[in-house]
Amino acid sequence: MNLSQLKYFVEAVSLGSFTSAGRNLFSTPQTISKAISELEKELRVQLFYRKGRQVEPTPVAKLLAHKASEALSCIEDIRIISELHASQKSQRGQLCIALAISPYRGGLELGPCLQDFKDAFPLIEIESFSNFGGICKTAVQDGFADVAITIGRFEGDGIECIRLFEIEPFIALSKLHPLASEQEIAIGDLAKYPIAVPSDLGYFYHLLKSYFSERKTTPKFEVIAPSSASHLSFMMEKNGVMYVSNNPTLFETYQGIILKKPVVEDRISLPVCMVYSINNSNPALSTFINHVLTNRHLPERIGAAIESD
Repeated sequence: MNLSQLKYFVEAVSLGSFTSAGRNLFSTPQTISKAISELEKELRVQLFYRKGRQVEPTPVAKLLAHKASEALSCIEDIRIISELHASQKSQRGQLCIALAISPYRGGLELGPCLQDFKDAFPLIEIESFSNFGGICKTAVQDGFADVAITIGRFEGDGIECIRLFEIEPFIALSKLHPLASEQEIAIGDLAKYPIAVPSDLGYFYHLLKSYFSERKTTPKFEVIAPSSASHLSFMMEKNGVMYVSNNPTLFETYQGIILKKPVVEDRISLPVCMVYSINNSNPALSTFINHVLTNRHLPERIGAAIESD
């Protein structure tokens, strides 16, 4: 039994004619008839009633043709998937990815996700850089970067912004902070202490202010100098607090701090978005977008503090 025999058999059952099947498959009625006879001998069942030049599929032939059709479809799927995989492996190109992050709130770990993409498309060269959200977005607009990963939606002429998933920030504070013994922290409790508002977290800053306003609470926001030492001093010496990602690397940067979850009703969801220009004709960009959108394990593979203006 071979694929050609199955194709001839399915077509002959469908059309009820060896001549019509041969015409559709660019073969002769004699070839179709021979293939059917060989199948009948192998399967030891009669597949067609023959009356002169007229043929009619038997009941068992109709049942077997249905199964054969399914098998041929599966084989075609295998062929298509194999060809797609082969084309991926041979696709060439270059892609520049801008990661909008805050270096003082836990790094964005895109390594596993990028490795997935590299494994699927090994001939596409990837260049990535990290910077503040506004700079990354400008890089996309000006064509210096193909795509940016940011927090918050970004609207602009010719810009496409796709929400990927959401993250919830944690609260970082000193182990000696008065709130350190709390399991979870409410926004109302934070109003008693200074809250870090660096210039690189504009989107979240405005969102946080609205949360305080809705709860009729006045926060003590304080701008911190852009250095790890300044942020650590703020938390250790001033009992200051700051919103960060749940990222283990923070404990290497800030020794002596702990992370706390906000209470359920005060948790803030921040959208992580993929931003790119609709006028960007780079084929590697389209490939990357399709890869990201079809791999929904992305949130688990990103260990997340991303920032946006």
